[in-house]
Amino acid sequence: MKYNIFTVLNEGYASFGKLLISSIFDKIDMDKLGEIIICDTGISEETRKYLSLFPKTKIVPAGFRTEHSRIHDDDWKKTVYSKAKLLLRTIENYDEFVPTVMIDCDCIVVEDFSDILDGDFDVAPCLRNQAGRKVGHQATSTHIGSFFFAATDKSVPFIRAWISEIPKITATGGDGKRIPQESPALSNICERMKNEISIFNICEREIANIEHYPPEIAKVYHLKSDFLYLTVEKRLSQPRANYYTGRYLR
Repeated sequence: MKYNIFTVLNEGYASFGKLLISSIFDKIDMDKLGEIIICDTGISEETRKYLSLFPKTKIVPAGFRTEHSRIHDDDWKKTVYSKAKLLLRTIENYDEFVPTVMIDCDCIVVEDFSDILDGDFDVAPCLRNQAGRKVGHQATSTHIGSFFFAATDKSVPFIRAWISEIPKITATGGDGKRIPQESPALSNICERMKNEISIFNICEREIANIEHYPPEIAKVYHLKSDFLYLTVEKRLSQPRANYYTGRYLR
């Protein structure tokens, strides 16, 4: 089975994008990969030229521009809450359905994950795991939107339902703190549609690992912001990322 990889990128996260694309070409079996679609929400011409050097890479305009590099600012929210819409548009642009992985741009592929995608299911969302999160972390949804695999055309109504659910999620808690909407919406749709389509849950520890000291099962590291690594620079220089930033970016 051939599949595409889809991500969303702007200039604030350009280093993450370069790291992700380089790791894909280093670790993924290219015979199984169709295209890498980068949805451009504001990359520079220099970054565009760099990414265009990689075969199979297709850069498409998102239709809007953002400049964020700070989590939970307005541009961050605009990008995150548009991901599912942009994924759906990308899938529907093909004459025939192409299985497609959506992966956050701040990820590194450390081992080929193609074998996980070979199964009899329609969608494969990322099942949240508490490893790497402190006790009492506000994110409690069952799933997280950092990795999502649309395996069959039955994923299309699922993604549409996900898109419709996002604005229904309350954006702030009783203490006034920001509550993410993308992952709770995904969790709701997984629960709602579990008897309508086949859903295969991939453990976050394996496919979007956030732990500072990842286990051997981890195939993708998610360089997610946390209290120790709040800036792009710190997220890229954390110990588990150093080998890869040295290999791909320096």
